[in-house]
Amino acid sequence: MSFDWMEVTAPARDGAAANKAVHEQELRQRAGLLHRLGYTKTAALARCKARIAWEFDGQGASPLSDREVKSIVSDVFAT
Repeated sequence: MSFDWMEVTAPARDGAAANKAVHEQELRQRAGLLHRLGYTKTAALARCKARIAWEFDGQGASPLSDREVKSIVSDVFAT
């Protein structure tokens, strides 16, 4: 007899890349929202960094470096 839950599927090989892409997309959306709400680039960057620090508090490191976060927020505010 076969049971569905006994069949193991291998994790995706590009899991880390997909995870990073999701975090980049979420950061772009959040920075865009803060820009539309009238935040300055500096204030938006501080809020985004604080949000990432809160999200990964005690869970390891964010897939995005501080430099990448700054670059993404700057790109959003440049448009």
